[in-house]
Amino acid sequence: MVIQTGRPILNEVEKLTGKDGYERWVSVTKIPRYNMEGQIIGTMGISRDVTKRIKGTKETEKYKKVAIGQNLRMIELEKSAAYCRSQQRRHGVIVVDDRQQRLPDTT
Repeated sequence: MVIQTGRPILNEVEKLTGKDGYERWVSVTKIPRYNMEGQIIGTMGISRDVTKRIKGTKETEKYKKVAIGQNLRMIELEKSAAYCRSQQRRHGVIVVDDRQQRLPDTT
């Protein structure tokens, strides 16, 4: 692409997969190389292995999704507990948690 367009590629992240299936991520910078007449004759570049950073970011995103899911579950449980407490007052129902302990009436 650099040879055809003459435009450099700066810090582009690419995924490389080896013959053994191992995935590696690299940050690549490539610039055109010119001859004395100003014609592009190739490219020069550098790549850095950023696999740990990419995998760390993916792990962080995974844990964020888990945390959000747990927060949503807690909200649903809190709503359910509030409803149960209202029914307890209304109908004289005793509400217990999973340890068979009575839930306090907080309203």
